[in-house]
Amino acid sequence: MSCRPSSLRVPNTALAVIVELSRRLRDLLLHALHKTRTPQSARVLTSACRASRRFGAGPALLGDIQGERAKTRVASRREHFDSMDDVGDFHSNHYLRLNQRRLEHLSTLGLPLTGRTVLELGAGIGDLSPFFLDRDCEVTSIDARPENVDRIRSNIAAYYAFYPSSGRPEKHRVRLFDLEKGDGAGLGTFDVVHCYGVLYHVADPARMIQLMSETCLHLCLVETCVSPGRQSAIHPTREDATAPSQAVHGLGCRPTRTWVFDALRSVFRHVYVPIAQPNHEEFPIDWTGTNSGPILMRAMFVASREPLDNLNLIGALPDRQTRC
Repeated sequence: MSCRPSSLRVPNTALAVIVELSRRLRDLLLHALHKTRTPQSARVLTSACRASRRFGAGPALLGDIQGERAKTRVASRREHFDSMDDVGDFHSNHYLRLNQRRLEHLSTLGLPLTGRTVLELGAGIGDLSPFFLDRDCEVTSIDARPENVDRIRSNIAAYYAFYPSSGRPEKHRVRLFDLEKGDGAGLGTFDVVHCYGVLYHVADPARMIQLMSETCLHLCLVETCVSPGRQSAIHPTREDATAPSQAVHGLGCRPTRTWVFDALRSVFRHVYVPIAQPNHEEFPIDWTGTNSGPILMRAMFVASREPLDNLNLIGALPDRQTRC
């Protein structure tokens, strides 16, 4: 006796209902997923393909679903790479490592950075902002590029998305502000002014240091590319204005350490240099040479309204430094 199931005959009326339901389901599914082409919708479409085959969907329905799945995958990948283009070299491996070493170094200086009001100059896409937000600071980030300002907002929201009760995003403000044209008086005053990787992207660094002075109540933290040599010089430098991490007006500078130190001292009573440099190739520890070679040279400065009794800082430009 055969155990094979007999063929199942479906009445014409029931078959018509099944076909109509399949058509409506297809239309609803394709419409919804066409509106939201994401990696999640691509996975839903893959499952729909498998289910359609299992229940014997016709070739027309399968073809529609498979075609939409292919479009969704392409759109999802395009969205991903467009997102990467938005962040540009801010999230290159080189830049990510540089930021790690910068903030690692800052955290070792023993400076009073908890619970302060902070102005972040030239904030880029907000990669350094959480350092202060995580220390219960109120942070105002400014940048001259609208696309960077938009990215700052989305990045800060994403950083704290898993911790809605942290209250960190509520302590963060973002402003569109051109450091080379804006009036610092309109920004207000802050306990700390943070200026990492920005001074060398402006054509007139003296104007920017004056803006730092106008907005700073206590501490000013500066990290910048510099040129070798003991002389006081600015060294104007052309930059690519189309790159989101470069000079917005196409002209920057590479001042010497001497110039930066003296310029800060002209508006702050107390200027210091850390004894140790960040543990990164772009931060020299021997300044007795005259040529940086192909690698950028960076230096750190701390300016203050009050004297700082801090063993990590020295009130002069040392010829040699140690590593953090």
